[in-house]
Amino acid sequence: MTAAVDEAWVLQALGNVLGRAARVRDRLTLVDECVDAIVEELGADRGMVLVFHPEGRPFAINARGRGRALTAAEREEVSATVVERAIAERDCVIWEPGGSWASESVVRLGILTAMAVPLVGTASAADADKATGTTGALYVDFRSTLRTATPAGRQLLLRAAPLVALALEQSRALAVASERAREATLRPTEMSLPTLHEIFAGSGLSAIGDDVRAAIAGSGPVLVLGETGTGKTVLAHALAEASGRSPVVRALLGSSDDLNTTTSELFGHERGAFSGALARRVGLVELADGGTLILDELLNLSLPALKLLLDFTQFGSFRPLGYDKLSPKHAAVRIFACTNGDVDAAVADGRLREDLYYRLAGATLRLPP
Repeated sequence: MTAAVDEAWVLQALGNVLGRAARVRDRLTLVDECVDAIVEELGADRGMVLVFHPEGRPFAINARGRGRALTAAEREEVSATVVERAIAERDCVIWEPGGSWASESVVRLGILTAMAVPLVGTASAADADKATGTTGALYVDFRSTLRTATPAGRQLLLRAAPLVALALEQSRALAVASERAREATLRPTEMSLPTLHEIFAGSGLSAIGDDVRAAIAGSGPVLVLGETGTGKTVLAHALAEASGRSPVVRALLGSSDDLNTTTSELFGHERGAFSGALARRVGLVELADGGTLILDELLNLSLPALKLLLDFTQFGSFRPLGYDKLSPKHAAVRIFACTNGDVDAAVADGRLREDLYYRLAGATLRLPP
């Protein structure tokens, strides 16, 4: 292939990457789409965007393999030597067998060829190294003899790197803003919900008055049962306010079977915990520390998620996704669990752990229809 043909291929491939990026509607997936497009154009097996850990080492924040997110184990299969060399030299480097420098990990991981190029952000980039402006690296590798790194591929990586760096900054800023907006909406304003006095005024709840007063005086979990529309979460919020347990945070539990989704919502995740985790998420448990967590529709949780919740109710400790410190985090939270389901039937048929049920039912309020 001549140099002119190489240049034509590079320009066409770069145009394909730019075109794919321009079609992205969800800006939070922009980096993944860019990496997917680069991997596809190069015929590579895997592509990653790595950024600097607070301790200084690079880690994968977007990791893709032919149109899919890489698993946690696959994300670790990267040649740190290639990445570190690219950052140190501030240039695109290629590792090939028999080259002038060695990388033990590529042989062990079955990598035939690897390339990396530094990502250089703007002066305002949150993760930029202050001395070099480097925010991380774009990395690809080849594990098949069908395709390999080429000079044209090196040029594509060099020219695509500024696009990926810009996409990373924009997606990171959007993710941080989204998390701040999420945190702001999770705590209802004092004026948005009625007080306990207003709820009981002519509401026909006098039959559970003694139970409500006991719940206010107590400090343990409360299970609130009742049909849809009876105001379970409104009552739980009013009880929390009356007992002086603020902040009050509501967890609207979906029916997702994905444990990572539930874990991220309840306990949070660290930046880079999974592909596309561009910003740290503070979980609802941590947001409610010192106050009250309202679990809306308890029976929507999967059994693995219920096990995590049980551990938290027992020890007050939790681990966000990607949290690698030796000691877990702790939060002092009073739980109000609400459901319109039949908890006895749920325990009987195995949808609700019996041990968790008894921990949450320290006090039980059954609202009339």
